[in-house]
Amino acid sequence: MTIRTRLAPSPTGFFHIGTARTALYNYLFAKKHKGAFIVRMEDTDLSRSKKEYEEDILRGLRALGLNYDEGPDIGGPYGPYRQSERLALYKKYAKRLVEKGFAYYCRCSPEVLEKEKEAARKEGRAYRYSGRCRNAKYLSGALRFKVKGGKVRFKDLIRGEIEEDSSLWGDFLIVRADGRPLFYFSNLIDDAEMKISHVIRGDDHISNTFRQIVIQQALNFPQPIYAHLPMLVNADRSKISKRRNPVSVTYDFLAKGFLPEALVNYLALLGWAPSNNREIFSLEELISEFDISRVQKSSAAWDQRKLEFLNGYYIAHLEDEDLTERLAPFLGSLSKKKLRKLAPLLKGRIKTLLEAKELSSFAVNPTKPKKELIPAKGSDRKTAKKALEAAISLLRDYQNQSFNIKNFEDRLNNFISQNSLKRGDVLWPLRYSLTGSLYSPGAFEVLDYLGPKEALKRLEEALKILD
Repeated sequence: MTIRTRLAPSPTGFFHIGTARTALYNYLFAKKHKGAFIVRMEDTDLSRSKKEYEEDILRGLRALGLNYDEGPDIGGPYGPYRQSERLALYKKYAKRLVEKGFAYYCRCSPEVLEKEKEAARKEGRAYRYSGRCRNAKYLSGALRFKVKGGKVRFKDLIRGEIEEDSSLWGDFLIVRADGRPLFYFSNLIDDAEMKISHVIRGDDHISNTFRQIVIQQALNFPQPIYAHLPMLVNADRSKISKRRNPVSVTYDFLAKGFLPEALVNYLALLGWAPSNNREIFSLEELISEFDISRVQKSSAAWDQRKLEFLNGYYIAHLEDEDLTERLAPFLGSLSKKKLRKLAPLLKGRIKTLLEAKELSSFAVNPTKPKKELIPAKGSDRKTAKKALEAAISLLRDYQNQSFNIKNFEDRLNNFISQNSLKRGDVLWPLRYSLTGSLYSPGAFEVLDYLGPKEALKRLEEALKILD
């Protein structure tokens, strides 16, 4: 069997983090088995589908390294890859179902259907279409699939054998009165026409799968193998909402300094467990390790702290030149040379690239230190002044000789020990006076970055403020 998986998002919103997890699992499964990963757009909702959303989804996939083999922008042997361009195909199969007696036209008005629903509510039962148009022989209208009843079963790669009693459904719509197909009809036709072997999607589609199976049987379509992924939820088990939660891959994650490789690593672990206790995986390692049978059945809880930990880990392990390039969009006012010098100071101190803005404010847009914050906590103005004066004196010695940070550090440490001072009582006034910020790299690192001339200037200004 040739393995072919697909991602079939509706371009009615920006690239969702849940869609990204589904895309990743489809990609990993396909590549693990030397197969193809396909993207198609389910854009039949013309009022909500937008080109900008499609572009954001495709751009996001590429940013995460999930390069697809066929898609709306690159084509392929089974195109087109937008449902809006495949309407004639759906009409053909709708007609076939009518001709074979598996479907019929329904002309029930919304008012009639609402009355049926209201009656079901009053009787305390689930709504099921009455079938009043089943034998009417209409030649137009909405199209309903005739449900025979009986058990419908399929074997899910994650959940095992699942079944549902179709007699509880009633005849369901597959094409609207305006000719637009419903999701589960167009979706299964595309899967068959594109020779999709495995459908890997969220478990909110399980009810759709049962209905798709009976239509597949009516059309003599091969049934793909299904795997329904656990839904993503918040830590409190509430549903992730785009109104309340960060969900856009582009704008809530990548634009805020989460690295694509860290996001991919985190998403892989969000519902899947490797055979060992490893947590750090490259995309290639994930392809090798991925086993869909190790995907959990229960909902996967979002853990922002874990994502930030992984992102910080990846940032800390970037080569300096690579980190320099990635920092540029966030610290664009700094020259490449200054960025290159700054990058090593940030490793191990930031969890996202966006945090670099605050930590690097001393280099980009320094603020004047506040008098009351110059002394270390628990220390006093006198000790802080003594520390600044000592550092200033040492720095002045370098005005006519080359500066060496290690030499300066050794000399300042001697001053600390000779005067029986606490390191924090000396280094805090220096660091805060140099940066004007409560959050920054260490005093010696900042001083080395600024150089003796700029450092001297800032310490002298701080001393004046303290006086």
